[in-house]
Amino acid sequence: MGQMEGPSFLDVFVLNRHYNCQARCPRQLPCQNGGFTDSRNCNRCKCPNGFGGQLCNFIPSSFSDGCGGELLAYEAIRRFDITIRQIGQKRTKQCFYHLKVRQN
Repeated sequence: MGQMEGPSFLDVFVLNRHYNCQARCPRQLPCQNGGFTDSRNCNRCKCPNGFGGQLCNFIPSSFSDGCGGELLAYEAIRRFDITIRQIGQKRTKQCFYHLKVRQN
């Protein structure tokens, strides 16, 4: 159970279902992308890594403006490079990228 930093999203999801935590909220939100209603704040969803916002329908903010976002995937091969450097700080930094494809 868990990851190096604490319980994983799936661990929390399973425990919430096992202990029927969703019963604490009068209604369940229409959470997206695998999220579920947060029993500690019934007006928000608990979102899996890589998703954020009230209903898990946004890309969460990254540590800087130039990091993270949405990229469109094409049939042709493309290269995507990113460099993250640690400059004197010893804390975790995250960049979230979502790869999208065109319909059809």
